Amino acid sequence: MLAKQDLPHFCYQCKKQIKKGQKYVYRESKKYEKGFNYFHKNCKV
Repeated sequence: MLAKQDLPHFCYQCKKQIKKGQKYVYRESKKYEKGFNYFHKNCKV
């Protein structure tokens, strides 16, 4: 299984990819059982 930081995540807010080294936050998704929503640090809702 891949570690979280190995995947290209996409910001849930602006839909752009969170690039390696960019600060991001994530929280559990209400929609998916074991999923997470990722946000750029400055996109956080």
